[in-house]
Amino acid sequence: MKVRQVTVCHTCRARKVGCDGKRPSCTQCAMSRRKCAGYNHDLIFVPMSKTGSRIRHGGQVSSKKPFIRDDDVHAEPRRRRAALEADALPVQRQNRRDHLAIGPALQWPLQHIILLLIQNFAPAIYPDVMGLDASCSPPRICGSWVELLPDMAGQPANEAIITAPVRTLATSILARGYHGIVSMGEALMAHGTALRSVNHALANADKTNTNVLAASVMCLMISELILPRPDAGTPQAHALGLEALLKLQDPAYYAVGPAHRLFLGLRPAVIVQAICARNPTFLAEPSWKTVPFRLIKPAPLHELMTVAADVPKLLRDFDQLMAGVSDGKSIGLGPQKLLSSHLGLLHALETWHDAFYERLEQPSHWSTHENDDRPCLWFSDITIANCLTHYWALWILCVENIRLLRAKVPALGALAMAIRGQVPENAAIKSHLRQVAVSILDSANYLMQDDMKLYGATSLILPLQIAFKHLRSHHPREWDLIEACDSTIDLIEAKGFHYIGHFLRATSNG
Repeated sequence: MKVRQVTVCHTCRARKVGCDGKRPSCTQCAMSRRKCAGYNHDLIFVPMSKTGSRIRHGGQVSSKKPFIRDDDVHAEPRRRRAALEADALPVQRQNRRDHLAIGPALQWPLQHIILLLIQNFAPAIYPDVMGLDASCSPPRICGSWVELLPDMAGQPANEAIITAPVRTLATSILARGYHGIVSMGEALMAHGTALRSVNHALANADKTNTNVLAASVMCLMISELILPRPDAGTPQAHALGLEALLKLQDPAYYAVGPAHRLFLGLRPAVIVQAICARNPTFLAEPSWKTVPFRLIKPAPLHELMTVAADVPKLLRDFDQLMAGVSDGKSIGLGPQKLLSSHLGLLHALETWHDAFYERLEQPSHWSTHENDDRPCLWFSDITIANCLTHYWALWILCVENIRLLRAKVPALGALAMAIRGQVPENAAIKSHLRQVAVSILDSANYLMQDDMKLYGATSLILPLQIAFKHLRSHHPREWDLIEACDSTIDLIEAKGFHYIGHFLRATSNG
């Protein structure tokens, strides 16, 4: 049997020439100045017949099932997993509309739809994650919440709550981009149904169903990053809903087990939305920073999120001060305290950064080129990319505010302080701010890869917003950078993330 090599890019395969498998562009394509089509194989799923058997391309139905011993103590989990994997057989995405007919609101069995979500939401950091029990597998940040969906949906009491949100996220995924296999109208209809379903469930929310309700709201939030909705405040409303659901439980509830895994997935989304909205979050309270992690040590990204939880209140206080203080007016304790808080945040960020690099055993990132375009940054893995892009974004935010405070309130400018060994107004600091913003911009190609799934693109929202806003405000005449910002937004929209593109255009113009 001939096995297709996965280390040959699609361009070299079509040309029938040798390929060395380098990423992001193989040597053959680079030398011939061709666009390297990459190595990713998009997947679609074979629908089921009414009897639950797999439908083949020729129209034949296969009812063959894997043999599993009934006396095996792991028989039932294996049986469920084998059924899911057998029914989700991937095929090539050629003439997909002819191969696969999707009914209204994706009429597949719920567990099959959940498998679609798992495979499309988070990159496979752990190769065997699909074969692990979600309640005891290693905690992840990317897909920790979505990997709990099979167990949630398997409980009869949860099925009525989780079904519509799961279906709307899956339909949005299949409608995404220029090659979507369902219509965007169908995705919007499914979304409307899910909104009504979740609103009805929220009216009866209590401590017994907070986890499944939070996962349902998260499904709606992610689907709206794909759907073409002009309302930039909708994901923020969902984030407030997540906060309300999380607060129904004590912090200790999220210290271990499935609740901890759910907390790992929801916490960054709530904090990032709070920063975008400049609205304080309860996750900045000391108990919510420490108690959920008293038994399981937080990963570096969650250590950074612990620092970031203080940012929304700082931004709100900064906005209020800047709106009420005029140039030349004498200052009181307010501006001094605000400046001190920013310096404390900057110190916390630099402490996190030093500790992060002490634990690294390999280079975190490096510069490369893709088809003679501008340089792009490549990272060891998505976790490192996520950590550094958010650290860079928060550093820009903090240093910019310090510079603005000192410019707005002259008395603060007379105070002695240093950033990277220089006064904040020094040209070297301005140059470093530009460099950090460009680093975020150059990280977009890595995180927008198909291999990074939905999580890669959605994790770019805050870093790109801050980087674009800085470059447009402080370097508007550097046309190559402004054009690169616009091209990145075009790429995001071409990938099917309509809300993200709309949000970046609306909020990054200085």
